[in-house]
Amino acid sequence: METKKRAVKKKAKKTQSPNTQSFLCVFSDDEDGEEQRKRIEEETTRAEQQHAEEEERRRLEQESEEVEQRRREQAQEEARRAAEEARKEAAMRAAALLKDKLRMQLKEATEARPVDIDKLRDAVELCDEAGLAAETVDAKELLQQEGVRQANPVLIRLVATLNAAMAARPVNLELIEVAIEAAASSGVADDEAAAARKLVAEKLARQSSCRAALVDVFEQYKETDCAFGRADPDVVGEAVKAVKLVIFEASDAWIAEAELHDAELLRKKLHNALQDLKGAIRVYCRVRPALEREAGNTMCVEVTDSISLRVNVPAETGAGSKAASVSKPRFHDFTFDSIFSAGASQDDVFHDCTDLVQSAVDGHNITIFAYGQTGAGKTFTMYGSDEHPGVAPCTIQEVFRKCAEDSQRFQFTVKASMLELYNNDLVDLLAPKGKAEKPQIRLDAAGHVNLQNVIEKSVAGAEALRTVLRTGHERRRVASTAMNSDSSRSHLILIIILARFNKQTGEVNTGRITLVDLAGSERVKRSQVSGESLKEAIEINKSLTALGDVIEALSQGTERAVVPYRNHKLTQLLQSAIGGTSKTLMFVNIAPVDTSRDETLMSLRYAQRAKTVAPKKVKTVKKKAPNASTDDPKRA
Repeated sequence: METKKRAVKKKAKKTQSPNTQSFLCVFSDDEDGEEQRKRIEEETTRAEQQHAEEEERRRLEQESEEVEQRRREQAQEEARRAAEEARKEAAMRAAALLKDKLRMQLKEATEARPVDIDKLRDAVELCDEAGLAAETVDAKELLQQEGVRQANPVLIRLVATLNAAMAARPVNLELIEVAIEAAASSGVADDEAAAARKLVAEKLARQSSCRAALVDVFEQYKETDCAFGRADPDVVGEAVKAVKLVIFEASDAWIAEAELHDAELLRKKLHNALQDLKGAIRVYCRVRPALEREAGNTMCVEVTDSISLRVNVPAETGAGSKAASVSKPRFHDFTFDSIFSAGASQDDVFHDCTDLVQSAVDGHNITIFAYGQTGAGKTFTMYGSDEHPGVAPCTIQEVFRKCAEDSQRFQFTVKASMLELYNNDLVDLLAPKGKAEKPQIRLDAAGHVNLQNVIEKSVAGAEALRTVLRTGHERRRVASTAMNSDSSRSHLILIIILARFNKQTGEVNTGRITLVDLAGSERVKRSQVSGESLKEAIEINKSLTALGDVIEALSQGTERAVVPYRNHKLTQLLQSAIGGTSKTLMFVNIAPVDTSRDETLMSLRYAQRAKTVAPKKVKTVKKKAPNASTDDPKRA
């Protein structure tokens, strides 16, 4: 029987696949095959159950995520709707506020006497655009009536006469009263006459208090200590502000210039003393940002505070007899009047230059120049860009701001010249091509520099002067070097001549602002120039060395009688700017990276010498004053 079973199994085994045969063989030879089969089936069942549970868990998680996603989307939609409702509500409130503001403007323009047609027309147009056309009917009728009335030639003549009488300096009250009476009796200029009477009454009411303030401020500040090295600049600065404010209020109240004379002299004295307290040469240091090509270089310059910086020098390794010797890291500290870090804006840099513009308006010679290695940011500091204007464009704006501020008392004439000093040759950048005469430098009897054969452009406004600046700047010589792809190869000089004529006294003051963008100092080994550029580099370094010799001589005070101004045309040109009674500001521009450390140290030491130049009183030759005239201005 057993033999028959084995025969059957053997026959079945032959008819089955190899895998099936192997599977059955295992169980046929194992007495516990049935139990193992059951165990495998149980494990398979458990695996299937676990898989089903995992699938169910994933399904539930997905459903939960979908529910959460729908909840988030619903919340976002609710938030969007709420924001939209809030925006609409805010827009409605803003529109309501705007309408209220426009209604107020319309009311003011309608009730003003005399009626300002331009202001009323603008108010009507704005109200119409805001949907308030129904409220502008009366204003439109008034606008039409006023248009007809103010087109009356009699009214035009009377108003012009009245305005001229009010603007005349010195103020003539009799002339103003005659003009007011003529306007009032005409029957067409009642409003203008009433407004003029009101203004005159206000001016006269303020005069007594302004006269008292003039006396008080003069007595309070006439003994202010202005001695160099002893006076407190903050105290002097506050005195300048106080005196200037009182003068402005008195002038606005029609106080005569003769009564302002003492206070004006005190203001000039205090302002001049304040500039002298800041040093004969005020030195500002500006650290430019690192450039893209300098990425990865070590920074060697550290700005410690608003007036101090440190240049770090790393340790050096040298070969010794037994072992390599390592020097200790070193550093050099410098202190100047102000330090501008890489993040400083152009407005920050120009802020302290505004007082120098006032000195020029008062009749002094002012010089601002930038020094430093090529590529250190001098030209950007002096000229900047359209988006970030530098010292020169900001000075131009400030000059004409001062002119507008004092236009009630003074009449101004502004002229400008622009030159470059290239290879020791002075070139007029505003001269037409083919001009034969070369610019010449001469000194007058008082030691002031005068330029001959140089074109002076009369300019009526800031934009006209900026055009002169652009014209000259475009003609400047530049070249590419290993240190700067747009290296200036000449010294660029902008000269602004400012004449101020007092409308009442006829007194004329003439001041001069000289803005100098020096060519960059450079080591030929680093700049890798050759040919014509090499000649330019040698001449640039010679001129800067001559300027350094002048600064060195002035820093020695009275120990050295001769100052070598005549060694170079650059120092001849700046003779009035350095060492006399002029006001001078020097910007030293430096690069912050370790690869420029030697040039940075050289520039800082150069500027440090300039800081030691002390203010010096110089004797001037008194000349017989010419007749006061805008065509023949006197030096202040």
